[in-house]
Amino acid sequence: MQCTLNKFELDTCLFELRLGNEPIPIEPQTDNVLTYLLKHRYRVVSKQELLEQLWPGRIGRVNGLADHMHDTELD
Repeated sequence: MQCTLNKFELDTCLFELRLGNEPIPIEPQTDNVLTYLLKHRYRVVSKQELLEQLWPGRIGRVNGLADHMHDTELD
C-alpha cells in the first residue's frame, strides 16, 4: 500500500517513508504503527487497541508506544 500525506509518502510494501524523493529512516515498529493507523484512518484508534494489535501479550508497552507515536509526528 502506498499512501501520501502532504509531502510524505509511506510505502508499506518497501517499509519506507519518504519526503519527496528522500527516504526517512524509521524503526520497523514505527512503520507498523503508521501502517495500522492508515489502514484504520476513518475511525478513532485507541492506545489500547494499538497495544493489543501491535504488541499482543505484552504488558507495559505504553512507553514504547509513546516513543513510536512521537516518531510518527510529521512536521
